Amino acid sequence: MADNSYLSNVINQLSGLNRLTVMRACLETPPFLAMSKMLNSILRGKLFDAEMYYHEMTYSLMESKARRVSGNLFVDYILYIILEVPNSFSVAAAQGFIDTPVYAAMREDLAILLTAAKMNSADVQRWLELASGERTDRTNDRIATMASAALGGVSHNVPPRETPKSESAIPAKYAAFSCLSWDYGEFELRDNYVSDSALEEIYMRCLAKDRSGLIDDLWNFFYSYGTGDFLKYNVFEFVSKDSDYRLVPYNRSIISYEDAAECLYEEQRNQLINNTIAFMRDDEVKNTLITGASGMGKTTMVFALLHELQEVRLVKISGRDVRAIFKLSNLAEALSKQPLKFVLLVDDCDSNIPEIERQLKKSLPQNILVYCTAVEQKISHVFQSYINLENLSVANFARFIHKKLTETGRDFDLSEITSAIMDYQLETHLPFTYYAAKQVLREFQNR
Repeated sequence: MADNSYLSNVINQLSGLNRLTVMRACLETPPFLAMSKMLNSILRGKLFDAEMYYHEMTYSLMESKARRVSGNLFVDYILYIILEVPNSFSVAAAQGFIDTPVYAAMREDLAILLTAAKMNSADVQRWLELASGERTDRTNDRIATMASAALGGVSHNVPPRETPKSESAIPAKYAAFSCLSWDYGEFELRDNYVSDSALEEIYMRCLAKDRSGLIDDLWNFFYSYGTGDFLKYNVFEFVSKDSDYRLVPYNRSIISYEDAAECLYEEQRNQLINNTIAFMRDDEVKNTLITGASGMGKTTMVFALLHELQEVRLVKISGRDVRAIFKLSNLAEALSKQPLKFVLLVDDCDSNIPEIERQLKKSLPQNILVYCTAVEQKISHVFQSYINLENLSVANFARFIHKKLTETGRDFDLSEITSAIMDYQLETHLPFTYYAAKQVLREFQNR
């Protein structure tokens, strides 16, 4: 008598997916589309199709943006869609709202998805073998061995391929199915996200056997740390993308806090840091215009805040992009829906100061602090504070170079440094800027 117990498991998986509501959009993603086709193929007895869809699902899991944290590709993907992909529940939670129907539906969706995550490659292979009426031992399967080695990142001695003795078609009931394992390692954080400490805790809660109260923990998580890319990155830029302006992660290298600009202007740096700390504490703050010649380190000084204040998020917008400036209100609205504090850096804004002022005169959310950089200082009611980075004298510039060299264990006479600085200015005819400091430092360090 055939063992049909596997049918209830297959039907339960399909039934659960069909009941998703808040998370229903995930059903249109490649892994879940392939999973649905696989389960339906098993029920219809189309076992070769089911095996093909299993491998299609595996490919989609490996190609997805899911963070590899659990040691299992499918579990990773479930955690990814729950935590990293914004939905109506997470968006409401980030704004401090509890939508009762959405809240209740999300509780059910969590149970469905985390139960579905228990399905593994061995389960699917067993279902296929039971459906075919032939259970086989796949311990030494060549392809499964290769796949497990590849996923784990280790070398493995693979048995040689056997030459088939016959080319005749194999009936389904004698088929030897092979479902590559989704396991690739142990639980560990394999990427660096700004919310890692909180993410690790919520990962553990999702994977725990006792998930009572998980819905409340999840709501509090989004309420504290925001949604989507804000969980992963702390620097963004507002740029034209796909015929519209969007926030995207800032993928250029972030200037180190120890770089020269902050040390060149110690008093101004401290003024900026103190104002930002007041902002983080919900104290009175001042939108600030930072001025100085090109290359003085205005932008660098703002970026350095990221190394002083880990909780702050920075959004950079080009002050030369007038279309982006017209979209400032849209940007402000998007940022207002997150529970985080944002420093909005409008960089190099001389050419569009009047329009920037008009935009900034509008009511800005309390979670946004504005820093603008420009060459010339202009008095405006928009800015309550001004920071000017003046050109340095030869003496001050030489003292800075001497200090930086001493910190690295290099001993040069101050007069020798002064002479080198004068030679540099005669050769380049450039002012003593942040970039000039880097060049002179590099020359001394290479001696």
